[in-house]
Amino acid sequence: MLRQLLGLRTSVIQAPMFGVSTPALVAEVVKHGALGSYGAGVSPPTIVRKDLEEIARLVPDKRFNLNVFVESASSSRTSEHDSAANWNTYDRLLEPVRAALQLGMPSGSVPEPPASFLDDHLALAQEFRPAVVSFCFGVLDGAVVRDLQAFALVVGTATSVEEAAMLADAGVDAIVAQGSEAGGHRGGFIATRHPTDALIGSMALIPQICDAVGRSRIPVIAAGGISDARHVQAAIALGADAVQVGTAFVGTPESGASREWKLSLGPRVHPSTGTTVTRGLTGRPARMLRNKLVDALQPHEALAASSPWQRQRMRDIFQRKNAEYMGLLAGGAGTSCRQVGTAVHTVE
Repeated sequence: MLRQLLGLRTSVIQAPMFGVSTPALVAEVVKHGALGSYGAGVSPPTIVRKDLEEIARLVPDKRFNLNVFVESASSSRTSEHDSAANWNTYDRLLEPVRAALQLGMPSGSVPEPPASFLDDHLALAQEFRPAVVSFCFGVLDGAVVRDLQAFALVVGTATSVEEAAMLADAGVDAIVAQGSEAGGHRGGFIATRHPTDALIGSMALIPQICDAVGRSRIPVIAAGGISDARHVQAAIALGADAVQVGTAFVGTPESGASREWKLSLGPRVHPSTGTTVTRGLTGRPARMLRNKLVDALQPHEALAASSPWQRQRMRDIFQRKNAEYMGLLAGGAGTSCRQVGTAVHTVE
């Protein structure tokens, strides 16, 4: 259904990985008959505008997906996990890490949350009018969904049947069923404080969500652990209409991933045994490769601040681009490909 609606030659959707999905990657994916996706993430609207202008130039028929974060950074800090005491305790845990990277110690005070750009990103969606607008980490208001549907298919992300039901009630056109094998951040929104909440594998989650929204005839997009044609066939047999693939595209030349990240996904890496899910690095559960930073912080992840604050705290550590002290996001099914065409055709 989605393939026909969007005029695609394949049922493959490139995942909208923030920081990875450059305009060049989106365009190259589209060239191979799949749906390219751009993740606006937490980028300022000036950067997103520039990227969308480039995508519109490279993909003039606008057959691409713009993804936005439904994440509130301005919510009140009432959780015990976000207390000043927890903040200071976690800073002490980071002292050996900061010393290893020759970074100074932070001020110790809890910073103001970074700005949320959701409204700006939605305004850019209205301006550039891509064929698909997707979102994660929450549910857009039904009125917003209807406004977007004037020009785009609107797609939400669910990690459980409960989340899928909420997305269906909001009136989305399709739902990404994100299984626990997926690399990167969990796109759900009901249970995010503990990383093992809603960790349902793709083969169990896909039919559950298909059954739950079947009466509404909402197409389901399978995501998580999909790395070759066998996974695609299994997902389709379980009721999925298309598949979303992320890790396979990280190592491509067009990817915006750092050199260190790309090298970590080489042929000698076995993500099925080398990945774990933790909220200790970014404040939101994410599947990534194990390294020194993960091993140091995962045992204390309950102390990590909520996502906007935790990301801000870790920024200078990540900027060092040391493979042992980065969040090397990766899925649990395989390594990355070196060419976009290979990534698309491997999972056709």
